[in-house]
Amino acid sequence: MGIADEIMASLVQLHASAEVNPSEWDIEALVRAVGQQFGFDMRAEGVDPATLSSKELEDMLVEKAHERYDEKEAIVGAPAMRFHERMIMLQFVDSQWKDHLFAMDHLKEGIGLRGYGQRDPLVEYKKESFELFEDLMSRIEEETIRFLFLLQPVDEKKAAEEQERRQRRQQMIMSQQQATAASGGSVATQVKREAPKVGRNDPCPCGSGKKYKKCHGVNA
Repeated sequence: MGIADEIMASLVQLHASAEVNPSEWDIEALVRAVGQQFGFDMRAEGVDPATLSSKELEDMLVEKAHERYDEKEAIVGAPAMRFHERMIMLQFVDSQWKDHLFAMDHLKEGIGLRGYGQRDPLVEYKKESFELFEDLMSRIEEETIRFLFLLQPVDEKKAAEEQERRQRRQQMIMSQQQATAASGGSVATQVKREAPKVGRNDPCPCGSGKKYKKCHGVNA
């Protein structure tokens, strides 16, 4: 978790530095940055920057990050978490390394132009290639940490129970469909009379003045 601690410290240094008056801290930006990188709302976790120094704020945020990561590991287990860490890092190394090679090719193509500025192209190449490599490592670390903290582990026991419930529901639906098909596909429905029943000797509802049996009820 050392890398995560360093990233958290850099966020606090950027938005709530000890060298800056607390009244000038950009707390909203820090809240967003922590949420995007570590996946939790510092205010919802009870972190109040107004009552903390820069170092205290950093320590508390690091502690909260550790707690959330430990909760994830408790769900999936330490071996599974180590496996996810390796796989996620390898994925980001692969994708970021391709971008790095493209950037290096671009640097090689234009490094000769440094000579027009009275600078040694070889010295400049070494300097800029080192900076590109440092940027590469920083991106890999930040993206790996961000992805791990945003990862939502699944309890295998609960997932198996949910899968079993879905299967039972599916079986019930299939059984109902088969029963309906076996009965000819029709379902008996009860027809309810909405209007009151008219007696044969009552006046016909049509207003003719005749008895119902002599008018519209002739065929009833």
